[in-house]
Amino acid sequence: MRVHSSGMTAHQLAHRINAQGTKGKGLARQLDRAGREASGDIVAAVTNPTNTAPYLPRGYEDVLARSLRTKTEVRLLRERTITVVVWAEGKRYRRHLDRIDAGTLKHPVFGRGRRLRARSPLREKFPSGRYPNPWVAQTLRSGVISRTGASAMPRAVQRFQNAAARIATEIERG
Repeated sequence: MRVHSSGMTAHQLAHRINAQGTKGKGLARQLDRAGREASGDIVAAVTNPTNTAPYLPRGYEDVLARSLRTKTEVRLLRERTITVVVWAEGKRYRRHLDRIDAGTLKHPVFGRGRRLRARSPLREKFPSGRYPNPWVAQTLRSGVISRTGASAMPRAVQRFQNAAARIATEIERG
């Protein structure tokens, strides 16, 4: 990534921030905050049900949006990296977002659970007396997470670059 105003790369900017000593810690915090705010655009795009509606079955976009959790990491390595991790919690297990993003949604068939008869040979396998719903794989439009996140990426990158340019000018001023 290049910072427009000074021509510094993110690595050079990070090195200059570290060289600032005590003042650099405040600048690093500003850059981290800008990274978190920039990633907020991506998180908002991914968790907004109106953005995910074209990809998911009607009614499921709200269910998925309620179960989505995100984590943002801003690291100072060779380059400044911002990572947004998205996962979804189901009732018992995490949802398979990689499969959903690829275009496959596995779910139980609604209303297909059956009670077993008292003398059924399946009672040993299902001691609760209920036979579970069969599961099906439903085909979806792929890219519910990746495309919605990518649509917000230009705005997030611009926000981060503006903050980096502000900090670079502050460093150059002394």
